[in-house]
This record gives sequence, structure tokens and C-alpha cells, in this order.
Amino acid sequence: MESQTRGYIMVILGASLWGLSGTAAQDLFHSYGFQPVWLVEIRMLFSGVLLLIIYRLIRSDKPAARNMGWKDVLSMVIFGIAGLLAVQLAYFMTIDYSNAGTATLLQYVAPFFIMVWLVMTGSKRVYVFELVSVLVAMSGLFLLLTDGSLTGIKVSYLAIYWGIGSALAAAFYTVYPYRLIGRFNTFLVTGLGMIFGSLVLMPIYYPWSLSGFSIDIVSVSLVIFVILLGTALPFMLYIGSLRHISPSSASILSVFEPLSAVAATVLLLGTKLGEFQMVGGALIVVSTVIISMKGGISR
Repeated sequence: MESQTRGYIMVILGASLWGLSGTAAQDLFHSYGFQPVWLVEIRMLFSGVLLLIIYRLIRSDKPAARNMGWKDVLSMVIFGIAGLLAVQLAYFMTIDYSNAGTATLLQYVAPFFIMVWLVMTGSKRVYVFELVSVLVAMSGLFLLLTDGSLTGIKVSYLAIYWGIGSALAAAFYTVYPYRLIGRFNTFLVTGLGMIFGSLVLMPIYYPWSLSGFSIDIVSVSLVIFVILLGTALPFMLYIGSLRHISPSSASILSVFEPLSAVAATVLLLGTKLGEFQMVGGALIVVSTVIISMKGGISR
């Protein structure tokens, strides 16, 4: 298999698994009574430990954790709480108030928040195609939330609140850790960030607090899927794909995340999305792909 083809397969599989993890979470919330805070805590804790184990098993020419100064540790804590924890909690809360497809599409507008930030800080110029992409994305967002109706919103206001919050958090965790990732191994940065984020939630919801959850072989399997196949493995596949393809190509192919989330939500869980909502979702995805293809913002 050619190196480039291997990279394409890795990023498509990783993005699809990320999308499916949202569908699994939706089933846990809506059918088994699981709480988003608990699932985020468990997901981040175990995924963080797994990523640190992987970090110890691989060779890295970057400084180890023992070489971190207090500023590095502080940056890691900020990244873990304001970045990783915020984006995952907001994403799962959006799913709880709506569905995985809507949540993933709302989070997919994050690149446009990144673009606005970079323009405001003078880090980049605005091009016509980027302005067009923003208009297309906003049109898609309108259709997704209203299903083409001018009389009201078809999505819960709480879902919109958490969904936009997840996009803002995704923009933050994309931009913020550049210095950390440039200096330290990506598995180390993400693993520690996830553990720091999970520790914040423990006083709020103990990991062993399972009251009100419907626990059987299916729900346990879904939790394991979210942790292993929906978090740790996709991250490894995405990082591994960058050895074979460019970051912009990987960003474009990450379109399979919302596609898999929407398809699985509709086909497996029977969630209904209106025709205009589907069109709106497509517009959001297309506008993000255009930004990536033209060398704009990578998700």
C-alpha cells in the first residue's frame, strides 16, 4: 500500500471513529441515563492514561515531562481545563440536549472562530474566498438550527448554547497548545492535558457514582467504545496519518467526522433531521473544506 493511501485510510478511519463516539454517547445519555459529566471524566482519565503509556513506549527526541518548568506545567493545566475539558464537556452536553449529528456540526464551525482570532491579532489577512466561506457557513448554521423556518428555532436553546461553546473551546485548544506541542511530544501534552481535565471533574462527580445509570453489557460496551475506539485510537490514527499526508489533507478528510456522526445518528438511533437541516450541515462542512483547501485554517 502506498504511503499516501495509508495516510488517507488512517485519517478517514480516525475521523469516522470520532464521529461514531458521539453517536455512542447519545445512546448512553438518552437510553441508559448516563450523565455527560461522568462520561467526560471517565473518557479523559482513561484516554489520558493510555496516551501516556503510548508516549512511554515510543521514541521521542523531544524533552521529557521531567524537563518541564512551572510555566510549562501551568500551560498544560490551562490546555487541559480550558481546552480539552471544555470542548469535550460542551460537546457531550450538546449531544445530551440534541443529538450527535447536530453537536458535531455545531462544533465544526470552530475554524471560523480561529480565523476571526487570527485576523484580529494581525496574524493573517482575510481573502475573498474566506469571507464567502464564512457566509456559506453562517447560512448553513441558520438552516441547521431552523430547518429553513423563519418562525422559530428547531434546536434546543441549551443545545445551541453548548454547541457554540464547544466550537469556541475547540478553537482555543487548536490555537493555544502550539508552543507546548512544538516543544514536547504530542502524546505527552494531550495525555497530561486529559488527566488534568478529568481531575477537575472528580469533586463534582465521582467516577464510581453510578446511581441512575442503566448498566448492562451494551452500555458498558458503549463506554469502552467511547474511551478506546472513540478517543485514544482516533487520536493515534490522526497523528500517525501526518507521517504520510499533509496536515491540510488530513484536515479536509476530517469531514468524515460529521458525516459519520450524522449517518450513524439517523440510521442507527432513528434521529430525524429535516431536509433543510441536512442541507445546512452540508454547507457547514463544504465551507470548512474550502478554507482547508485554500490553505486557510486547519481544524
